Amino acid sequence: MSSPVKYLEWDSRFFNFPVYKITVTNGLDFEKTLSQTEDSQVLYYVFSDSIITNDNILSKYNGKLVDEKVILNKTGLQFKDTFKNPIEEYREHTPNDDLYQLAKISGEYSRYKTDDRLPSYTFDRMYNLWIENSCKNDDCIIYICRQDQRIVGFITLEIGSNSGTIGLIAVHDSMHGKGIGYELMRKAENHLVGLGIDTILVATQRSNENALNFYRRLEYGVKTVSNIYHFLINTDNIENSL
Repeated sequence: MSSPVKYLEWDSRFFNFPVYKITVTNGLDFEKTLSQTEDSQVLYYVFSDSIITNDNILSKYNGKLVDEKVILNKTGLQFKDTFKNPIEEYREHTPNDDLYQLAKISGEYSRYKTDDRLPSYTFDRMYNLWIENSCKNDDCIIYICRQDQRIVGFITLEIGSNSGTIGLIAVHDSMHGKGIGYELMRKAENHLVGLGIDTILVATQRSNENALNFYRRLEYGVKTVSNIYHFLINTDNIENSL
């Protein structure tokens, strides 16, 4: 059985201090876990199926609900071959300026942006790295839509053994209503069908109603909902952690 407390190496390098993920389970002494590092500079990502109602713990350990993460999935994928917009695979190993901009649009509701207690560099740097790593990852496919030599929409698809996962998706504001997002999703689904994979997953935030409605129109169903908290302990100088 895996431990409910996990050290996150990548995130710790990113923030330059320890970051842990805690999955709240029955029998876990949640406050005891937090108190073990109350004299250190630490960031905890706490995932809980239920809302944490103990205001004393939230106040004492600087905890805040930052996301209600919704994971949706779709099974029984079928190939669709009719596209109105020019969708193509992005094959460069580095993003261009359009992709950097779209990556940030995709993260408008991200907890790394909405939690203003995090360092000011967090959101931009996090999403720059995300799209850069996606371009370099052999197990990640990126589809784009170009209009007038500009990339106006994109989607990243990470390939697993039994399913695919959408990481980032965005369409430039000026191009909404043209079916680009819909066709990017269909292109990702087609790619999985071609590999013999019939399940796809995507995560969004409960507060992002437009995204939820978009996925529901594409017949995605809610698989799980998790409440995510950030507990920032001894992080008064967090802005200078780099």
